[in-house]
Amino acid sequence: MVTAFEVPQVAANDSGWGPTTVPESLDGVPYAPFGKGDKIGRVSDFTAAGLRYSEYLFCKRQSFTSA
Repeated sequence: MVTAFEVPQVAANDSGWGPTTVPESLDGVPYAPFGKGDKIGRVSDFTAAGLRYSEYLFCKRQSFTSA
């Protein structure tokens, strides 16, 4: 059984990317604009590699504080 897919209406934004208006559900939510060149540091990483990195940093800090 195939269901019909309705394409949602998309507004054109000639001055940039993203929505042209703020939905009511998000009105009043704080937002800090950022540029593509801004450095944000390390983002949250809950993968095994991210956990190993966290353990590495913890061990590295312990070696400096135990001396």
